[in-house]
Amino acid sequence: MTNFDHLFNQSGLYLYDRYQAADEQLFSFLTHYLPTQYAIKRGFLANRRKEISEIATFLVDSTTCPDLPLDEEKAILPANYAYGICQEVDEVNQTTLAQMLEKSQALRQVYNHQKRETDNELTLLDVWFARDLAAFISLNDLEDRLLAEAQAPELVVILNRGVLVALTPHTIRKIFALSQKNRAQSFDKKILEDLQRITEVTTQKQYFKIVASAPFKNFFNFYILLLELLKNQPLLDDDPSAELMAIW
Repeated sequence: MTNFDHLFNQSGLYLYDRYQAADEQLFSFLTHYLPTQYAIKRGFLANRRKEISEIATFLVDSTTCPDLPLDEEKAILPANYAYGICQEVDEVNQTTLAQMLEKSQALRQVYNHQKRETDNELTLLDVWFARDLAAFISLNDLEDRLLAEAQAPELVVILNRGVLVALTPHTIRKIFALSQKNRAQSFDKKILEDLQRITEVTTQKQYFKIVASAPFKNFFNFYILLLELLKNQPLLDDDPSAELMAIW
């Protein structure tokens, strides 16, 4: 193992240990380890139609998102400042899968009602985090089930199984970079080019699976890919004063 690989393994182990030590685990971990321009907040998403979502956990722009607290634990979050949503469960099974899909659809609806014509191509980033899959469901089964949905989550991690990430030009580049650290997952530049062509000629969502040998590696891949997705996720057109007045 090279010194470079050793450092990345050491970082992955440390971050996974911090995640396990956190009181509220993923929420608390992301609160401390997301770059400063991002924040994770619980609350209600509100749009210009004065529609509000059910309570959820959102990834928002920490530099511009107004602080409209309802109490110490939740806030009103104008849709213009939301990058995405983050759902967390202990196990993905038939029940929790249906609940997460239903919640994603409802949250996207509030977000979509905020969009203007110039925002039509934007979607709310959807991130799922779970510790395990039900014994009768494989990672391939989950992938097939999600791809059958009109709007599937962009990033799904099952700590004990692996990671599913939607294929886009920027995630492909990140996957390629990660693959070079793990020869079992490695693929050459020809495959990289083929994957990029796929994303250019089809609008159908497709996943790339990264299956690591240990939960801490799956967690580290999830963290790296989440940062990549956030970095490339634009916000809706923004007019802070007008939007806040519309909500009030």
